[in-house]
Amino acid sequence: MRFPSSLILLCCSLAGSTALSQTKIPWQIKDTSGQLAQRFISDFDLPAASQEAEARLQRNPRDVTALFVRMETAELEERPELALDSALRLCTLPADSVLQEVASNRILEHAGNTRAFNSVVRRVRAAATLANDCTFNLKLALVAAAMDGQPKIDLDQAARSAGLLTRWRIAGPFGEYNNVDFERRWPPEIDQLSQEQYLDEVSPAVPQEAGRKKAATNG
Repeated sequence: MRFPSSLILLCCSLAGSTALSQTKIPWQIKDTSGQLAQRFISDFDLPAASQEAEARLQRNPRDVTALFVRMETAELEERPELALDSALRLCTLPADSVLQEVASNRILEHAGNTRAFNSVVRRVRAAATLANDCTFNLKLALVAAAMDGQPKIDLDQAARSAGLLTRWRIAGPFGEYNNVDFERRWPPEIDQLSQEQYLDEVSPAVPQEAGRKKAATNG
């Protein structure tokens, strides 16, 4: 598995949080014991790190460090339901932008018409309305799930919400020769396709039969 540079920096901050006890780590949560960071980053003891993260979340469900470790251990252990749950919880907390980028990327990676993602579609929709650093990836996740056949997501609506272009209007071709007519500004370009049909005006330098109509079609 390849780790993005932002995730590597995040892990370094997590691992160094004990030594830098007077310095806030990026998402404003300190790993006071240092055990969780050591088990996950240094020892790479996934079962122990997962158990410690769960124990800390029992004491504080908003523990961002524990949620991050829980998310990453679940991802490495191929437990998508747990990874999605952790990532969504991170996206609803006031966490650091780098952490939310990692969490929302995890959600986007799992987006599709699958049992794991279908179980959290409602939560993804709700989290996408929070306007934070997760928002764009969450909207893209909904688009990806709709394209994969998720029946409860309207593809056009999801694409518009994500700012994606889905509808095109095309008129043409106009002119006869590329080297003569390419630089001309044709009526559809000027009025932004406000008409249903346009006359095919040929270049004055190349007399041709005029009056042919080109329909503006939806694509």
